[in-house]
Amino acid sequence: MSVMGTEVERTDGDLPSGPDDDLRTLEEAYAELRDETQQLINERTTLEAEMRTLRKRIERLDENVNLLKMPPLIVGHLQDILDHERAIVRSSNGTVFQVSLNQRLDPDALKPGTRVALNQDSLSVVEVLTEAWDPMVSGAEMVEKPS
Repeated sequence: MSVMGTEVERTDGDLPSGPDDDLRTLEEAYAELRDETQQLINERTTLEAEMRTLRKRIERLDENVNLLKMPPLIVGHLQDILDHERAIVRSSNGTVFQVSLNQRLDPDALKPGTRVALNQDSLSVVEVLTEAWDPMVSGAEMVEKPS
């Protein structure tokens, strides 16, 4: 005989569980959470690696955009080197200018007659160019000594 109100009635049909059942349930829940945590850590690692790859790609694309936005450079020839900061150049249209030299350029490459690229706005020398190949000149070059 039981006293009224001392027992909780179960309406879900479950049998009363003991401490062993509770422990097993908690261990299963813990294992599920541990597996889910590991899966989330793996996803995070994958996403971080993908983000690094995408950031590098963004940097490369930004560099390409900046290069495309740059105004074209003017081609000229060094006439004379005044000092390590200044030179006289003749632009492609024949005008002669005193201009500044980019300090990052190799001073040994800067010699009179060298083809250079000039900034369109400041006309400063920004790049040393390779010698041009002119088809008219190469057609007039002597390949063999005439006999």
